[in-house]
Amino acid sequence: MAGSAITIHLTYPPLPENVFEATLTFTQIPGVPPGKGPEGWQIPLHFKPGPAAGRVIDAIPLNLSSPEHQGITLVLESLAQTPGMDALRVRLEMNDPDLGMEVNWESGFRLEKTNGSQVLLEASSIFDPDGSASALLKVPLLEPGEHYILKLQGPIQVVKSSSADEKNSHFTLDPSAGPQSGQTWVLDETDEKNSRFTLDLGANPQVGQSWVLDQTLVAGGKVIHLSGAHLLSGDRCSASSRPDSNLTSLVFDIDPQPGVTGLMIGPLHPTPMVDRIYQGKCVVYKGTPNGSIEFKIFNVTYPVDGTWEIPWQVPGG
Repeated sequence: MAGSAITIHLTYPPLPENVFEATLTFTQIPGVPPGKGPEGWQIPLHFKPGPAAGRVIDAIPLNLSSPEHQGITLVLESLAQTPGMDALRVRLEMNDPDLGMEVNWESGFRLEKTNGSQVLLEASSIFDPDGSASALLKVPLLEPGEHYILKLQGPIQVVKSSSADEKNSHFTLDPSAGPQSGQTWVLDETDEKNSRFTLDLGANPQVGQSWVLDQTLVAGGKVIHLSGAHLLSGDRCSASSRPDSNLTSLVFDIDPQPGVTGLMIGPLHPTPMVDRIYQGKCVVYKGTPNGSIEFKIFNVTYPVDGTWEIPWQVPGG
């Protein structure tokens, strides 16, 4: 995501021969919560026959795996050959179902010959319906029988979703005297399961108002300390920082455990109306939110260092 634009790459197996019409369907835009945008997408696609010289030959299955490292295994699935280039399909297997990959995770791939010389490659992530982390590596034509080493060099950014059985801190803010601009409150802590917390903004919160928090939570196995929250005008969550008078941003001040590079906080219920939830510590609202709102730390992002290697030989030769 860049500013208010979302770029999504969808990769599918080849269509059967002589099929030139298809319909792309998906329920909702990835990353947009249910009910927050247009849904039930149906986009007709029309294809034309391509030149025979550019057609992809059936992929050769390889199914080679690296040793597991920090709960992650690199798998070299297959090699697809064309007249002008080769393509390697790879994926990551996680031993934790709550673990996923952050965007651009595939940038750490390297393909080397056994003499150490590096082969140029172009890596792009693949959208798999099952949510697995897959990528396509486009490389120059490889010599049949040649030996190579496929490497994924860390650190790679992973996303850990909050599990329902994690202990975490719940807090409620009660402005008993009525909220005033610039007023602050200190919260008491009670333990609850999962990564939810409640913030009561009062009946009439004002732009510029802030809340002092002193709350320690656990999300995705990481310790997160909320030190404050404040309400700002416009969209302060995106790089473009939209100065829209109809929007407000509720921004949380976070002191994460060292090594945590990001997190996503969002409300659990559709009201008050949310405009957008970013992978960050900020929620954009249509208008000004008020009252008691229940939030959740949905996930945390952190780096996993190391090297995953697969020695292999190009079939044939």
